[in-house]
Amino acid sequence: MPWSNQGGGPWGSGGGGKGPWGSGQQPSGPTPPDLEEFLRRSQDKLRTVLPGGSLGGKGLGLIVLAAIAIWLFSGFFRVEPDELGVVLRFGAAVREVKPGLNYHLPYPIETALTPKALRVNKIDIGMRVVEDLRRGTTIRDVPEESLMLTGDENIVDVDFSVLWKIKPEAKGVENYLFNKVVPEARGKAAQITQSAEAYREQTVAEAKGATSRFLQVYDEYKKAPDVTRQRMYLETMERLFGGTDKIIVDQGGGVVPYLPLDQLSRRPQTPPQTGGSR
Repeated sequence: MPWSNQGGGPWGSGGGGKGPWGSGQQPSGPTPPDLEEFLRRSQDKLRTVLPGGSLGGKGLGLIVLAAIAIWLFSGFFRVEPDELGVVLRFGAAVREVKPGLNYHLPYPIETALTPKALRVNKIDIGMRVVEDLRRGTTIRDVPEESLMLTGDENIVDVDFSVLWKIKPEAKGVENYLFNKVVPEARGKAAQITQSAEAYREQTVAEAKGATSRFLQVYDEYKKAPDVTRQRMYLETMERLFGGTDKIIVDQGGGVVPYLPLDQLSRRPQTPPQTGGSR
């Protein structure tokens, strides 16, 4: 029989090990690295770079060199076939670059713009192309764009497409990128300026009105100071006690003490009329 007691089964139990997952003979192959040994070697290499385990002059120099290398490496950029590469130096266009891998001086000295200026753009007038999975490509008519009135007063239906591409010049591309931003910024600036001017005019008008009223009162006061002070006093008292249930009595009035003063300001109430009996 192929199995015997000496072999201990197909994998054996004698000196040949305890099977493929046992603790005996291991399968052949590369041995995984020891983690502790890897860490120890890494620490030894770090000590060779940084003597004494601290950041010395040599280590600082290496860090500075690495930072400069990363800064220089950031100047690489890629231009796609339908893009136009424009290199700006401190915000001004200095050169154009071809599609592919290119380089410019790192930021903030130079920057690169890659607008899709070389692709062919299309505008449909009087129609729209509709993609449908079941029906395929269909064309939808847009009458408000296609119907036109000719010079001899005839109505014509015109459908056409316009294919256009941006002129590949750095100056033209800058104008293309900022023609939308600049007018919007100017419009917002004009709106803010107009609002500020309106607020200024309103504030100045209110101040002039208050000054004019004060000067008028002051002129009347100079003509008759005593009368003006008395009038101002009476007007102030009227505003203060106009809504209160009080009666102000002059000291020389000689009012009888038991006079019901609180009843003088009340209006007599008319008794309700009731129907008489016949």
